[in-house]
Amino acid sequence: MDAGEQRIILGYAQAALADLPRRSRRAAALAAWIASFEDALGLGTRAGNRAKAAQDDLFAADKQEPDAALLKRLSDRISRRIATLGRQPRSPLAARLETLAEAAGLDAQEAAILGLVLRYRVHRPVERLFDLLSDAMGGEMRLTADVPLIALLLGLPTSVVERRLGPTAPLRAAGLVALDADGGLRVLERLRRRLGDPLDIPPSSARTAAAGLLGPALAPSLGMEEFAHLGAGAEHAAGLLAAALRTRRAGTHVLLYGPPGTGKTEFCKTLAARIGTPLFAVAEADEEGNEPGRSERLAEMRFAQRLLSAGTPALLMFDEAEDLFDGGFGGLFGGERSRAHLLRLLESTPVPMLWTTNSVEALGPAVIRRMTFALEMRVPEAAVRTELWTRELARSGIAMESHEIARLAREVPAAPAIAASAVAAAAMTGGGAEAVRLGALSVARAMGGGTLPAVEHEADQVFDPGLTVADHDLAALADALCRPGAPRAVPMLLSGPPGTGKSAFARHLAARMGMRPLLKRASDLLSRFVGGSEKAIAAAFTEARERGAFLIIDEADGLLADRRAATQAWEVTQVNELLTWMEQHPLPFACTTNLPERLDPACQRRFLVKISFAALDGPRAQAAFARFFARPAPRGLAALPPLVPADFALAARKARLMGTDGDDAAILALLGDEAAARGATCPIGFRVAS
Repeated sequence: MDAGEQRIILGYAQAALADLPRRSRRAAALAAWIASFEDALGLGTRAGNRAKAAQDDLFAADKQEPDAALLKRLSDRISRRIATLGRQPRSPLAARLETLAEAAGLDAQEAAILGLVLRYRVHRPVERLFDLLSDAMGGEMRLTADVPLIALLLGLPTSVVERRLGPTAPLRAAGLVALDADGGLRVLERLRRRLGDPLDIPPSSARTAAAGLLGPALAPSLGMEEFAHLGAGAEHAAGLLAAALRTRRAGTHVLLYGPPGTGKTEFCKTLAARIGTPLFAVAEADEEGNEPGRSERLAEMRFAQRLLSAGTPALLMFDEAEDLFDGGFGGLFGGERSRAHLLRLLESTPVPMLWTTNSVEALGPAVIRRMTFALEMRVPEAAVRTELWTRELARSGIAMESHEIARLAREVPAAPAIAASAVAAAAMTGGGAEAVRLGALSVARAMGGGTLPAVEHEADQVFDPGLTVADHDLAALADALCRPGAPRAVPMLLSGPPGTGKSAFARHLAARMGMRPLLKRASDLLSRFVGGSEKAIAAAFTEARERGAFLIIDEADGLLADRRAATQAWEVTQVNELLTWMEQHPLPFACTTNLPERLDPACQRRFLVKISFAALDGPRAQAAFARFFARPAPRGLAALPPLVPADFALAARKARLMGTDGDDAAILALLGDEAAARGATCPIGFRVAS
């Protein structure tokens, strides 16, 4: 303890001595305390030895009361020591407390109580003083000792201390002090850690107290352009927060929700930088680096709100909000009164807050309703991820071929932060493209629980009207949909054998209409959990609407199977959900299927446009061979089963791999294998050429 702290602690003892009868158990407790800490408090040893001897005699005589003259001598010695210490400067702890009191708007009495509670946790002499006096007063060994003991040591009326420690008074409402489970008072852990550190430099003023007590403001590592895939919602969130700061609107909350790795925390930092405002995080670790409890994080939030409310405009971020709410208040609060208290707190927070969560369901409807704006953080689509990777690589000067970047974007369906981290790590180690890929895949694998997510395959073919057989004029249909004023809510069913160009035409149509394709396979939307498929279907249509994307649902027969053959209730509800969204979706979308006969009859009626695709006829098959192999088709091509454009694309890739792309017989064999794999059979009277 420095001299400044000695003076304050001796002041507690002096106040207690001044208000004690000279013959009492509390006087005996004070005598024992002085004897124990006389050296630490600078009271000297000779008088201390006499005090110690008197104390030993006292307790040996079975609770006999101490000599009043001895207490008088000790009181005088304490007074002289305080007078000597009066010429010493303030202690760093006292300076920090003064700055905190000013920043938090505490009056002198509240500051004195906070200082006493804090020193109980920081200084052993203060803790022992409480314990001895609490025993002497017949209380339990805890800080509350109760209010009369705090009043005694501070020289304040008991009624004043009671009011200052009330549940709605600033000390507790701001989270500075709280009650333990056993009713004892405890100080906010961050204060005990920061203010009690003798090496910590005190903030220079109340205006800088936030950085000193909350830690440094969070710095962004990404720009708004990295979150362009969020659409108008990103700029709306920035504008909302800026307006809330400008008007000092209470109860402004922005919720960012989505699966891990979608960049929620990074986007919070980017938002704050976008509006030029510092961002502070509500406690994410205790003094040992462990996760703080819910009550501690709530106290941290109250404290930060109090500290920042009257100072320079700032934002607060509460990361992983599910830790606090857990199903809408589970575990933290009990009863309607506590629930209402937290909801009122959300409605009255003076500092705008950003909340992130991996599970929006954990917050509960009552909490979500009090959010000013909610933005879903999704994994960007492959085309956007390619742009993100390209920008990050260019910034770090790492060269990578465009096709390698596109492959990496398909292999790692992750958010901008992972791209930035992987590129930064590669640049730091002097690695190149392979180091980037290794780092990104390692993180993606870890996020997937040890397995890599399914790779988004590159399209095997590009739509070519000359290689497509359909029962509609596809060019005329595309022109009709793209003309000014054409209807937008156009559901389409594209059916036909695999590889006939259904998905390729849907992507082509999206490009003609100036829309990004949003591809969802039936396997992406089917869930093993009850209600999961319905949620995934709703999310897909919502995402398409918010992004203005052209939704393509591949293998739709897995979702729209005939309900008359259903054996489980979820099979019916899943079809009902999809039908509902089909009817209300305001944008064009397409479902593809190889098995249209398996679709529910009601689904067929919901599609405004139904197109059947077929295998290539003779002339188109010859044109496909010329396109993929750059030479006229051999005569044996006509003897093969009906072929589709995808057969030629796959056969060309295999032939290049095996080095047989110049051998017509080998190519015909590969085409026959692809047709057989689809289940196609030879026309009557023909056989597969060898």
